Amino acid sequence: MTLLPYVLLTISLVLIFFEFFIPGGLFAIVGTILFILSFFSFASLASPLALLLFAIGAVLLLILVIRLAISLIKKSGKENTLLSDKDQQGYQASSLDPSLFGKVGIATTVLKPTGKIEVDGQIVQAASNQGYIVAGTAIKIVGGEGAHYIVRIHTHGT
Repeated sequence: MTLLPYVLLTISLVLIFFEFFIPGGLFAIVGTILFILSFFSFASLASPLALLLFAIGAVLLLILVIRLAISLIKKSGKENTLLSDKDQQGYQASSLDPSLFGKVGIATTVLKPTGKIEVDGQIVQAASNQGYIVAGTAIKIVGGEGAHYIVRIHTHGT
């Protein structure tokens, strides 16, 4: 009897194990294909009863590999895995300060329609609701959307 089904099964289980630590799907896809191919390879060489025993053994080994991977992830403290519950570092969702709404500032860059403004000593992203605004123009924050404050040209009394 040839060793090909056993080699395919072993490689497939190793790839599926690695998928837990190097996610992306490639190891899981190739591992699953090899897992299935090991059955076809074994089926061409053995009786139905032997194939049934091979299938039961393969599924039990698969369950063992998955449980081992999950156990190792849990023991590792979940630092660098998909199960990490730490806050994201390096990416911060934009948040607009509502206390700046209604305040007057200066366009520090040209707004066509987006650019930067200075309000209360802070330089922030802004978008004009009036189209093009020249740098140095007085502006008023009238709202916010996404990562930008919405501004218009400020005229005294408005």
